[in-house]
Amino acid sequence: MKPILILQHIDSGGPGLFAEFLDARGIEYVIRRPDLGDAIPVAAKLNDFVGFCLCGGTQSANDPLPWIAAELEMIRAAGRYGLPVIGHCLGGQLISKACGGEVRRSARPEFGWQRLYPVEGAGADEWLADAPPEPIAMQWHEEVYSDPPGAAPLLTGDHCRNQAFVLDNMLGMQFHVEVTDAAIRQWATELADHLPPPGPGVQSAAEALAQLPFHFPASRALAWSLYSRWLAGA
Repeated sequence: MKPILILQHIDSGGPGLFAEFLDARGIEYVIRRPDLGDAIPVAAKLNDFVGFCLCGGTQSANDPLPWIAAELEMIRAAGRYGLPVIGHCLGGQLISKACGGEVRRSARPEFGWQRLYPVEGAGADEWLADAPPEPIAMQWHEEVYSDPPGAAPLLTGDHCRNQAFVLDNMLGMQFHVEVTDAAIRQWATELADHLPPPGPGVQSAAEALAQLPFHFPASRALAWSLYSRWLAGA
């Protein structure tokens, strides 16, 4: 089996549980850092991989960076070739923009644990069949995406309406199911000065840490269910 290409965008935004999921199944993957100059495959090289994973990041999908433009074109080409793509937070926003959606500043930034709600429809019925009955996930974002044309919404939230969508064999997520226990602790301690300003969707670092033991197992279960369904398409 060909490897899955993982594009990581910042030091603190690695593939985490997604890589753990692949390791548990003996699936090879390659991690590249386009923000540090690693090459992004063009159309002729897409078939070197069986699928593509886009991680989160502090950048915006609207930033005029050459590698952002290259990732958007890679996503479009993957769609033309029928290759599966999965995106977390910035990654989901990149998928949205590449496929005709919009990314904009959010009136309600999110940080911390947030409840998610399935959106009634065939897409959610299929993709969330094995998900926890009350999904919850870690959030950290100050921008939001619109569902691209033709996409089926999967999950919504109290402070951010668009939380996950599927478009053909692409899965875009606003939340961070890939984040590990250790990464959450790093976010809430070493990176606490970078959190969004207080608001309805923003927990304090102390609140996020206090709720970690209670919510992380459900978030991990949601990750496993979504990753399993996505991998079936790869």
